[in-house]
Amino acid sequence: MTVNSKPCTKIYHRGFTYCRSKQNKNVTYWLCDKYKQTKCRARITVFDEQDDWGPLEALRFVKRSCSGSDKVVTKIYLHGFTYRRSKQTKDRSYWVCDRSKEDGCRARITVFDDTRVYKVTNQTHNHDAHIIYDLTQDEFHEFDMEQHDVQISSVVGQRGKTKLLIEGYTYIVNKKSNGRLYWGCSKAVTFRCRARLITDAVNIYDVNFKNLNHNHKPGKKARLSGVLNLPEWTFTPGQRGKPKLVIENNSFFRTKGDAHRSYWSCSAYKSKKCKCKLVTHRNSYTIKYTHRSHSHPDEFSDMSKINRIQADVNEFYEKPTPGEPIVPKKETKF
Repeated sequence: MTVNSKPCTKIYHRGFTYCRSKQNKNVTYWLCDKYKQTKCRARITVFDEQDDWGPLEALRFVKRSCSGSDKVVTKIYLHGFTYRRSKQTKDRSYWVCDRSKEDGCRARITVFDDTRVYKVTNQTHNHDAHIIYDLTQDEFHEFDMEQHDVQISSVVGQRGKTKLLIEGYTYIVNKKSNGRLYWGCSKAVTFRCRARLITDAVNIYDVNFKNLNHNHKPGKKARLSGVLNLPEWTFTPGQRGKPKLVIENNSFFRTKGDAHRSYWSCSAYKSKKCKCKLVTHRNSYTIKYTHRSHSHPDEFSDMSKINRIQADVNEFYEKPTPGEPIVPKKETKF
């Protein structure tokens, strides 16, 4: 779709031009350019970036059985909620939240059949989202916020900022208020995804799930990260006799560093293309993974059988220049 460069704005779509007829709030209606000459009835409806209006194709109509009977009815699934039809007129249908009777929910949707658009007349629910649609298996299942057990990990984004990884989806911080962090789906702009969650500002793994319903498939595998506190350093000799650092049943060799930190890569970096990496800091037993997942099984199945050697960890850091203070590592801020 393109816009004509003439003073009178027109749009070009599939070989035909359209002129603007009227505009109503977030919707613009366009008529065929030959409407007056040939009485052409072709129409185009353009929606602004709003959540209350949308094309009918954006709704997902599903078949679900009624509770206590074998009757199957058509319902609308939108953003984790289901709606049932309450009334039908000649050119539109009215849908209410599935929990309008149980919880008194007033959420409503109106579907205009003639123009094939919908409008969320009331998008406020008095309950949490209770339905998850699995895009991979094309099926629905109930969702219980209290009993939902998920694996939460922290990941590092392309700009170095911390993200949360939950069931293949990543979340970024939108704002911080009253000791809480408010997270949104990292694909909120691309797919207009409304998935949300809230965590404690200090302990980001203390999660309060608000809406885990995504309208897109999980992205590519994210880089797992994390912080680990060690009681002591463990070294084992390499093939050339140089010490290698042993962390969580795998060995690492030093790649680069300076007077304050050293960077380590997995020993299977070349042989098995393993991308696991970590960073250590001088005068600290805390390590930080920049990429935590390994592409191979653990190198050591039993840590007690490792050939341990004595090594001075300070040898892996460059000597600081005279008079230069050693600044401790700063904590990650969100």
